[in-house]
Amino acid sequence: DGEERKKQWKWREAWQVLKEQLTLTKKAAVEGVQAIKLEASMYSAVIGTPGLISLQYFVDSLTPKLLSSMAKENFVKALADLRNSNVRKITLVEFDFGAKGPKLASARTYNLDDAIALDIDVDWSSEMKAKVKVTSKIGVTIPVTIKNLRFDGVVRVVLTPLTE
Repeated sequence: DGEERKKQWKWREAWQVLKEQLTLTKKAAVEGVQAIKLEASMYSAVIGTPGLISLQYFVDSLTPKLLSSMAKENFVKALADLRNSNVRKITLVEFDFGAKGPKLASARTYNLDDAIALDIDVDWSSEMKAKVKVTSKIGVTIPVTIKNLRFDGVVRVVLTPLTE
């Protein structure tokens, strides 16, 4: 008889929690749907993976050439801007971008006043490898290898007229 009361009490407590949380869940769901509707109203167009085939080909073709040099340049700048009280200097020793480029998943376009913005969902599990030398404040040099960086996010490209 005591076990039966214990089970009923647990169910009563669970039911109470469910009722309390259901209101919050409904509110969150309504807000989520409103946010989706608002975001969709801002788009001029939505492009799926099939619509990005030519752009993906372009990115794949540029990856080992242009993107490699751009990535290396930005990596060097990031190392130069890095500030840590225990590090005297960080030097890039070797940089290999790899051949695997970012994959374009989908895109959205927006009409701006005098331009068009393109938000592209990118997923990139890189083959990038960078070797750096970290020299500490006391003069000890430590070799560090950074590899297989991953980026999953949105890249925004804004297209503006070249002339007025």
